This record gives sequence, structure tokens and C-alpha cells, in this order.
Amino acid sequence: MKAGKKIIISMTFRGFDGGPNDKIQRRFLQSVRGQTYKNYILAVTVFGEKGVPEALEESNVPHLLYYAPPGNYKKFSLTQVLLNGIRVSKELGGECILLWINADNMLDPDYFDRINNLHVEKIAVISYPH
Repeated sequence: MKAGKKIIISMTFRGFDGGPNDKIQRRFLQSVRGQTYKNYILAVTVFGEKGVPEALEESNVPHLLYYAPPGNYKKFSLTQVLLNGIRVSKELGGECILLWINADNMLDPDYFDRINNLHVEKIAVISYPH
């Protein structure tokens, strides 16, 4: 395995309220925590969803939280989610890999390893996890 770049996962969650989305999102967090490649961080944008900070703390997954401006939280902005991921990559400096993943995907334990080992340079790649 070659030296690792920091993987930044830019994303958002629905609320953690005990419903079906809650269970799926917790399984996603388990699949992230179970990665064999550990040089990663979630850059999470919160649009007013309930329980996100608490669920992330419980999961022990490295993360940073960004809160959308107060007001009409029903206005989800993919642009804002991606810009927060870009902000993290700039703040960390060095070479990073920026991913956008939905919280209803389950990742194989070596998913981040495979992303890190791609032999690409400064191009965009699309990958569809399970």
C-alpha cells in the first residue's frame, strides 16, 4: 500500500430519530469506522437535522461539523456540502482525496484503501459503493 493521502468525505445526514433512515445511517457510520484505511475525516454539513452531532460522537468516526446558516433548513444545498469538503482540504493542506458519499451507502472495509491506491492525478473519478 502506498503512502496515504487524507480522504475527506463531504456529506450530510438526515435526522437521527430512531426511524429507518437512522438505522441505515448508523450502519453507514459502522462501515466507515470499519475501514482498514484510517487516514480520513467526515466533513458534515448540518441543515437543521436532529441528533447528528450526538450520533457522530457515538460513532467515534473522525469528523468536522459545519452548520448551514439559520433560516429555511429545508433548502438543502449540495453546493454548500461540497464547498465545506473543499474548505477542509484547503485547511489541511497537502494532497487530499475529496469524496462525496451519501449516508445510505455501505462501504466494503477496504473501500478507502482502494480509493487511495488509484493511480490518478488531479482528475475526477466516480465510484458507486454498495
